[in-house]
Amino acid sequence: HISRELRKFYLGDGPLTEKSLPQIGKLYADGVIGFGVNRAAKLLAAKNSEPTYYYKFSYEGRYSFHYKPNTTTPEGVVHHDDLQYIFYISRFPRLKPSDPEYKTVRKMTSMLKNFAVTGVPIPKVSHLLDDTEWKPIRPGHNVYL
Repeated sequence: HISRELRKFYLGDGPLTEKSLPQIGKLYADGVIGFGVNRAAKLLAAKNSEPTYYYKFSYEGRYSFHYKPNTTTPEGVVHHDDLQYIFYISRFPRLKPSDPEYKTVRKMTSMLKNFAVTGVPIPKVSHLLDDTEWKPIRPGHNVYL
């Protein structure tokens, strides 16, 4: 059964306790956000004549839309945490060039600008973007940045 496989993957074989909550949260996020986004990207790649670029944001800075209970410590990276590196959001401080997150701001805005101008997020090898090549997904080749 798929339910047993999911439990084993996310929670292991032990009993469910309060310490299981972060893993239950990951299961929920993957089911609600990850599955739908992944499916949409595959459908776009299969049906669209233009390239489809797919990314999973994983940078964990000092600020997040989700914190560990009773702390100011982010609890992983959550859906839409990437937006704070693209737009100013009043719940977060304005980032300065000296902030550790500022490099991520430069990377994200550079990729979006490149995409708006050229249709390709990383049109050439870029030191700012860690010499990364970002290929579009294709049916059967689900690559992401």
